[in-house]
Amino acid sequence: MTVFSRTASGLANYHKFHGADFTAYVEGKSDNRETEAIVKTNDIYYYEYLLRAASRGKNPKIKCVGNKESAFEYARKIREGGIPGSIVIVDKDLEGLTSSPLDQYPVIRTFGYSWENEIWTPSTMSAILDTLTNGNPLATAEVKKYAPLLAKRLKFLSSLDAAAQTHGIALLKKTSSLCGVSFNFPRVSVTEVARLSDKFRASPAFACGVSREVVRDGLRLDPRQVIQGHFWSNVAQRLVAHIYKKLTKDVTPSNALLTHLALSHMRRDASNAVGNDIVARYGLELARYGI
Repeated sequence: MTVFSRTASGLANYHKFHGADFTAYVEGKSDNRETEAIVKTNDIYYYEYLLRAASRGKNPKIKCVGNKESAFEYARKIREGGIPGSIVIVDKDLEGLTSSPLDQYPVIRTFGYSWENEIWTPSTMSAILDTLTNGNPLATAEVKKYAPLLAKRLKFLSSLDAAAQTHGIALLKKTSSLCGVSFNFPRVSVTEVARLSDKFRASPAFACGVSREVVRDGLRLDPRQVIQGHFWSNVAQRLVAHIYKKLTKDVTPSNALLTHLALSHMRRDASNAVGNDIVARYGLELARYGI
């Protein structure tokens, strides 16, 4: 089946073979076995619910194809073969901030750094806590109070990190779930922000005009477009867990459970989870490619 889906004719008929209206090839861990009977990943669930809402009820077939390079290879084959009913979605990452994106048919870039930034909104966090706390109104109040403040401070740190990357320096540790930032949930302290700011000021990037412009540009953007996706999802999950424990005195819910609840909310109401603007944006992108 892997070979079938990679040929020009296979790509053209892939969504028809699966009884779908169109196919979206997305970044994500691929499965190279000779069968499509695999367990769906979180990436697949997210894009199924998002694209169904964005296409006003059409049935998408989602296939994870590996890294961004592999996804662009699918886009090339679709483009050169003139294959209809097929799109490719890739993470935007820091394109538009540290690099300029190239418009390539039929590639759609996420609005956020990645899809995790799009789903982990205050609306999603509040919906999860509403379920876990049986509708305790204090849960939503806590999310409204702390989520924007966390996003603001992490956007600042992520902008510094993006600027440092222009000199090959990593201000934030991407191998750590919280990127090496010390939190005292529901906050990241001013002291911690100052520590990392001082680290940036001591780097060559601080004296570079280009790097300083990256910082200024980053601060103008939506936090979802600057904060690394896994970083934000981990922070959002920790915030939800903190609020849940505070209100219920129960044990900490696992990240896997919280992700399942986020996707369940997405399935029920994608517009509420990610926002009407995000659904509309993807709808326009799909229409641009005839879907």
